[in-house]
Amino acid sequence: MTPTELHQYMRDTGLSAFEVALKFANGSDWNYNMDEAPKDGTDLIGYVDETRTIITYGKVSHVPIYGWIDLTSDGPEDRDLCNPTAWKPLPAPPTP
Repeated sequence: MTPTELHQYMRDTGLSAFEVALKFANGSDWNYNMDEAPKDGTDLIGYVDETRTIITYGKVSHVPIYGWIDLTSDGPEDRDLCNPTAWKPLPAPPTP
């Protein structure tokens, strides 16, 4: 892809340079529309602050505030909201 084609692709898709780099570095299976992510408690791989992590949609700790949660931070009683920019399903577990 030439620089001109890259800039046109960014204009056409609305993706940032970082999101384009992520897409091409890690394959095209990332979804950049968080509205399409399941909000039923399914664990997902999410991109949060330029880091891959495990996320889910749910309730924050003991208060009734719902949103995206980084499951790798803190303990089960201290979940914080995060702001993922991309997501994809977890891979299937290996078969024995």
